[in-house]
Amino acid sequence: TDSSLDATRKGQAAESLAVAYLIEGGLKVLHRNYRTPYGELDIVIRDGSTICFVEVRSRRDERFLTPIESITSLKRQRIANSAQHFLASRQEAVPCRFDVIQVLAPGSSSPEIVWTRDAFRLN
Repeated sequence: TDSSLDATRKGQAAESLAVAYLIEGGLKVLHRNYRTPYGELDIVIRDGSTICFVEVRSRRDERFLTPIESITSLKRQRIANSAQHFLASRQEAVPCRFDVIQVLAPGSSSPEIVWTRDAFRLN
């Protein structure tokens, strides 16, 4: 459908803005759209010695849920399982964390990017 194509395009645009933001900040992007049997990791970066799994969320406005609030516990578990898959494939023990980059008003001429480091932890 057209609306799912639009959503996909908006999501890809938000991810591209997030990747550019991270690279501009001097971070090394290891992977984008890393697929696993559990789901997909939007962006994987190295921040110093830490590997960060970055979930990208975009919203036109925050009237309902903030982008971070929109990440359900099921989605967090899928991200965690995908992260474990990624780390196992690299066979290296390194610190890692889960970040969220929010792209607010992604279609506008000046989208706002908010990077929340250590946005969530697993119980």
